[in-house]
Amino acid sequence: MATQPTQNAVPSELPRDLKFNAGKIDEFVTSQLTQYKDRFGNNHYTIEGLKQLTLQNIYNLGFIIVGSFQSGATLTSAGDVIQDTSTGIWYRWDDLASLPKEVPSGSTPADTGGIGDGAWKAVDISDALRRDLASPATGNGASLIVDKQPFAWAVPRTQHDKNYDVINVLDFWNGGAWDGTVQLVSSKYASLTEAQAQYPFVTSLSDSLYWAALQAAVNAALTLTYGATIVMPRGKGVYGTNTVTGTLTGFQGLRFEGQGTDVTQLKTSVTGTNSLLKFTYTGNGWWIDASSANSVILCDLSLVTDQENAGYGLTIDGGALSGRPTRGTYLDRVTFRGENALNQCFARGMNLINTTYVFHNHCRFLQSLTNGNGIGFYARVNQLDASNSQVCGGFYFTECEFIYGDAGIDLSSYTEGVYLTNCVADGGIKQGIRWLSATAESGLQVVGGQFNCLNYCFNIKNIIDGCIFGADIRCNGGAAGWRGIALQLSHGFNITGNNFIGAAVSGLMGVLIDNNDFGGAYSTLISSNRFTAMDYGVYMTATARLNHIDGSNIYSSVAVPVQDINVNQNVVQKKVYTFSTNLVFAGGAATESKLVTFPAGLLQATQKAECVFAKGSDNDLIGTYLYTNASNTAVAATISFRLTTGGNIPAGTYRIMIQVS
Repeated sequence: MATQPTQNAVPSELPRDLKFNAGKIDEFVTSQLTQYKDRFGNNHYTIEGLKQLTLQNIYNLGFIIVGSFQSGATLTSAGDVIQDTSTGIWYRWDDLASLPKEVPSGSTPADTGGIGDGAWKAVDISDALRRDLASPATGNGASLIVDKQPFAWAVPRTQHDKNYDVINVLDFWNGGAWDGTVQLVSSKYASLTEAQAQYPFVTSLSDSLYWAALQAAVNAALTLTYGATIVMPRGKGVYGTNTVTGTLTGFQGLRFEGQGTDVTQLKTSVTGTNSLLKFTYTGNGWWIDASSANSVILCDLSLVTDQENAGYGLTIDGGALSGRPTRGTYLDRVTFRGENALNQCFARGMNLINTTYVFHNHCRFLQSLTNGNGIGFYARVNQLDASNSQVCGGFYFTECEFIYGDAGIDLSSYTEGVYLTNCVADGGIKQGIRWLSATAESGLQVVGGQFNCLNYCFNIKNIIDGCIFGADIRCNGGAAGWRGIALQLSHGFNITGNNFIGAAVSGLMGVLIDNNDFGGAYSTLISSNRFTAMDYGVYMTATARLNHIDGSNIYSSVAVPVQDINVNQNVVQKKVYTFSTNLVFAGGAATESKLVTFPAGLLQATQKAECVFAKGSDNDLIGTYLYTNASNTAVAATISFRLTTGGNIPAGTYRIMIQVS
């Protein structure tokens, strides 16, 4: 009969209680049950129970995957598990006292201890998988997920590798909602030391937390050999006066990808010559064999300022390189603008230094309407010395808009190669393109578009070899002295097929040519344009020589179609009309007068008939007639003709033609 204990208080030294407790010690040590009862009837864990409790706590923390029977492994703790890859089953080693457990490669559960209590026991590793999927440790998380595209030629990749294709700014964001509210570093971190543990580059608790996240993303991208794409989130980021910077080396590139120009906004308060974004290129790439080249790409976002004519949106510095600087800046559907007032604008939206090959597609540059300040695009070269051949250029604009402000595009010396296709300069902007160079540069090409400006649509100096085709060139109602195209020290231009429209103010000139005495090989051709409502269609100063204004231009309500101060130094081609009038000349004299009747409406009020020709079968006659009738009432005149080769006029019938300007 089992010993019956007393109910005496603890501690009891009665022999009966001591004997009972001896049995309970044996039960605690050797029983496979998890609990035993003391002399008061209370339950306590046995060693087996403590073992199971400990293992369960370990399992709750998650199993540790250490390998497979086929490849071999060493198990060192109760939570280590190993897989039999032939069956897919996972096992733990149940005899904890014998750990560590060595499993040689090429083995099975059966030949390394068997399956059962004290040996291998099958386990469910879902807890381990959940833990490892949630772990940021190397080799865990997305590294455990493998994906393969549903194509025959696709190869499997881990989700970690796919995530690595792009960098998202939110990967580095430690603030609240990305919603345009001001969030400083101090809103998240109590001290600068604490902040620098996350963002080592911050220097003040008043730095923008948005800036810290984007700067961290840029820094991360520039640790990669070829840079990376940086995904910008929806919403407005408030960057304060901080500047996002980066120096690109080798073949590194950065691509900033927003969610739409009105959806992704980068708001700044920078002033002076500071920039919201500033990147420096160190690559020397230009030719195909370049050893390095850099690029920055922005698409589907807006750069926004809350300042008035202050700071720059994007600065690209090509570095102190001789020859042509590095290439590769691309903007697609990017807007530069003020935040919410018509006087807010960047002093310069784009600010380029020593940079070539910049491409803009469907971009908008909105400057100040209320005070006419701001430049959409500005480029300059920092010459290193007098012998340096450094050039900044290769700027392409396709379907871009320049609205308000001082100038849409402003270029300096040592800049060449500007190409515009179907662009617009409008909204009270003072000058569309201002390219005033102190050195002779080349390459302006404009195709289509509308330039509706207050002062100059194209203000050009020291530029050769330009083409302006098919553009709508207008005076925006404004100031007297408007010039559609002003060419100073510039030559080799082809101005064809444009529509020049003036306004009801004085001193308007469609094309002004000044000081371009460079010889016939470099003359400017003006052809097939329409000039309307201005004082002068084409005005050539005394220093303009050997330009060619052909007879296909049309002038309507133009006081002086062509003003050539230095007469006979330019080629001003006249229109020649042939009409169905034949005159019979008696001949035999050096001159002969005839009454010539002009077709109704042939001579317009703003034209002047200068020469009347009579063409015979073998001989040509010429007569002079100055038509100055502003009311367009004269329809006939008696004109004295002479033989163009001299001598007496041969008798015969002659066909009448008239030349007008």
